Amino acid sequence: MAGIHERSASRLRRVACLFAGLAVLRRFPHWCFRSGLPARAQHLEPICRTEDWRPRGSSESAAWGLSSFRAPQRSGSPLALAAVATATAATLAAVAAYRARTFLTRKENCLRKPDKSPKGSVDERVLDLCEEIQSHDELFTTSSCSGRCFLWKGRHHGGSSAPVLEDPGPAGTSAAAGIQVDNEPIEGMGNFLRFRVSHDLVENPERLNPVGSPGEDGIVWLSFQAFILHVCCRDAKAAFRLMRIARMTFDSGTVRLHTWKEGRWMIDIERMDQLEFPLTNPAGQPLLSGHEPWLRDVVNDKLERNWVGIDKFFADMQRYWDAPLLPSSTPVPLTADASVTWLAGASAVDVGLRRLQEVCAEIDGLPGLTTVSARPARIFICAGPVEVEPTDEDIGPAGSARLWRLSHDLVEASYFDLGGLPAEADADDPDAQYWLRLEPLLLRVRCSDLAAADALVAAAGTLFRRPGLRELPAGAPASGTGDALEGPFVLELVGIERVEVPLRVPGGLCPFAGQEGWLKEMVNTDLQATWNKLDRFVTALRSGPAADGGASV
Repeated sequence: MAGIHERSASRLRRVACLFAGLAVLRRFPHWCFRSGLPARAQHLEPICRTEDWRPRGSSESAAWGLSSFRAPQRSGSPLALAAVATATAATLAAVAAYRARTFLTRKENCLRKPDKSPKGSVDERVLDLCEEIQSHDELFTTSSCSGRCFLWKGRHHGGSSAPVLEDPGPAGTSAAAGIQVDNEPIEGMGNFLRFRVSHDLVENPERLNPVGSPGEDGIVWLSFQAFILHVCCRDAKAAFRLMRIARMTFDSGTVRLHTWKEGRWMIDIERMDQLEFPLTNPAGQPLLSGHEPWLRDVVNDKLERNWVGIDKFFADMQRYWDAPLLPSSTPVPLTADASVTWLAGASAVDVGLRRLQEVCAEIDGLPGLTTVSARPARIFICAGPVEVEPTDEDIGPAGSARLWRLSHDLVEASYFDLGGLPAEADADDPDAQYWLRLEPLLLRVRCSDLAAADALVAAAGTLFRRPGLRELPAGAPASGTGDALEGPFVLELVGIERVEVPLRVPGGLCPFAGQEGWLKEMVNTDLQATWNKLDRFVTALRSGPAADGGASV
């Protein structure tokens, strides 16, 4: 009988110690990992990383994080394993709840702030989409635009840095305080001025007439900017699900994850249908006088197709966000494609290709980075505005698109002579229209992990458009896996310089006839600016964290 009582007391002591251990574990979970006890049961994923944990009461307790840490498995009793697994699961649930509360607080604070855009409110055509996104606890929008067209003056494409509008002096009469043109406010001051902004269809063609523009003499530009949306996601699961849905409507290259921090997974979604060209020459003389109705039709067509994309994205969000499965998407290949091999054969005189080849070689020599595809900045002549960026195989008589005179180098004034186009260009058709297009460089890099991606982003700095992860990591499920992500990833870098200029419009007018020298200078300046940025990028790669193997995440 005494032996039975002793065994019972021993069991009670073990149970008491177990509960005491659980209490300690819940209060100081990092002790478990440092002591070498089994840190998780086989079915638990993910688990906690040692350096991310802080004991309760610490001022840094908010820094809790999750990772794919795996502690070494050691022998232990099933009861101990179950206890640790139970405590770990409870802690993970507490962390998840804390993150959800923190994200909701950040979301409420962001949505409570006043709209700081020049318009001062959300565009009506994108309002339903924004409200749909805000209705989900794991998402909120930080900025949006349904698409717009406007005229502007300022420093760009090699233009002067001289102010285009001086402050008139008296208080309350500066541009920022309400100078108006055509009873509409203008935006900007100094070396940039924007006016006649429209988020709706242009009804009066005279809105696109540069005559009567504000500011000093100078070039007046017409710009069309398509739909763009910035969304903050709570975790990788929400971010990658949103990216998958957005790619049903928009090209995958325009849906990018550009920030991947805990609770701040930022996504850019935009439609790449831009338009930008001068309406006057440097002397201020109009180039398309009498063709304003044609300009109106070009802009309105882009706006209408832009809104169709917004409506489809909105419908897809309603249909697929809570769906258990999403339609499959084609991932970006993670091995080098033909464009990289093509770069390797660049001639010594092909400056644009050679510069990009040097960048690719530098990237490939860094740990964790491999060039997937590369395309230098290029110019060509096309039959009409280009809606989708073509591949190199599209260019020429044998291609699927009517594009000619592909060049990656500086050009001469004779480049813009339409008389030398091949017969299939229909250059003798009086209603044919031809455009010059300068497309920015495009570089996709395979990153072994987020540390390598961070190092490459740090080297890129502000030289290019905001870099972003273009596709899901290989093998990742459609919905993502929380914050525990493993590579590889594809990071996309895109240049800033872009121009699309009408060389001939319906009716046979050639707006830039006699202005070929100026057009040559403008295009070559943009190409040279791209090459200079590539040189600076190479310097940053050699001296930045990427050269040291990347920073820790």
